[in-house]
Amino acid sequence: MDHALNKARAAEEAGSIKTAIKLYVTVSKKYPNSVFAPEALYRSGLLYQKRKEYYKAFQNYQQMVSRYPNT
Repeated sequence: MDHALNKARAAEEAGSIKTAIKLYVTVSKKYPNSVFAPEALYRSGLLYQKRKEYYKAFQNYQQMVSRYPNT
């Protein structure tokens, strides 16, 4: 799972935003109880914002806050 998050970060750093979003979403869905899940939702939200997909960004932030209120 840490490997999946690292792949997502690498894709983001390489400018492959669509791929990074897909990988972050995969981490958050596949490993919802992981310490990495809130970060994955947050990072995908940021990338959706970057792509001007504000509703999707909002949904990810909302999920992060409701699922992980103490993060």
